[in-house]
Amino acid sequence: MLTTAKYKDLTDHVKRIDEVYNDAMATVLDDMVGYDIFDQKMNSNRHDNIKLNHGVAGVAKITEGQNFPEATGKEGDYLTLQKSQYGADVIITKPARIYDEFDQIEDNVRTIVDDGMNKIDQSLADILSNWFSTTAYVDVYGETITPVGGNGKSLFSSAHTNGSTSATFSNLITKGSTQNPELSYEALAAARRDAYLYKDPNGINRPIELDTILVAPDLEDLALRLVSSPLLPGGNNNDVNPFKGKFQVKVWSKLATTSAGVDTSKQWFMYNSKLVKNTFKLFWAQHPKLNKPQEFNPDANWHFLFDYLYSRGFGWAPYIRGSKGTNQA
Repeated sequence: MLTTAKYKDLTDHVKRIDEVYNDAMATVLDDMVGYDIFDQKMNSNRHDNIKLNHGVAGVAKITEGQNFPEATGKEGDYLTLQKSQYGADVIITKPARIYDEFDQIEDNVRTIVDDGMNKIDQSLADILSNWFSTTAYVDVYGETITPVGGNGKSLFSSAHTNGSTSATFSNLITKGSTQNPELSYEALAAARRDAYLYKDPNGINRPIELDTILVAPDLEDLALRLVSSPLLPGGNNNDVNPFKGKFQVKVWSKLATTSAGVDTSKQWFMYNSKLVKNTFKLFWAQHPKLNKPQEFNPDANWHFLFDYLYSRGFGWAPYIRGSKGTNQA
């Protein structure tokens, strides 16, 4: 429990700022849905490469006396990312310290943590919301982003290249001939069936079990009814709902709108919770950190620098399926 303290004492001041920071960070991390689906790695590289690794195949019968056949695979594409630094200066003035304005200081620390962490989460959500086309967009930091992956396609595409082969696959949800259907039982079934029929670059059927539905808050009620009701939603014959208990539903508030304020609340996604981190990558050079001033001049402002360095992107995409939810079918 944080209590009001005298900020004239340097040691006590730094200790209590750390307490406020750690408390604020713990609170905001509970709502970081992006961390659930992005694989996080720490390194000191300025640039990060995501390889669309397709693995190898070639297991065969070995006749007595023969050598083992070499496992072969299709070469994948690369996506190169560059890390950027983001941050802000939290200034604690001499009058604030003298007048023991603890509430103001606490609010400043909490709100800068909330601002930074929410921007990280929004930047991750935008990779889903904005990546149905290759049209550039302005992200939460004001940067222009071109949503193109290593194979030259957007994240959600009906024509992802499959390694060095001429084959393609789609992770754009399609119901019949209708792309980007609204969330419905039939659309869920179509996406699930397509994932089961996925073939890897070696032409081998690799069924993908989609076990999670990801939506913005507007679709939470519908998603829960579709996968929790004992009877088929909208059915007329008391048909048993075959999807009951088959999926978990995750709600991500950052999917409701993009950084630019575009309404994306009808978009919905399905993914395999064990494999989705093979798709989404988050590279850190430094995790969010509140840096203490190098010098504590009692007659000057104190500067606590909050910053982090990271890059984010996607690689091999069959483990997630997406729909803009704009079309009836």
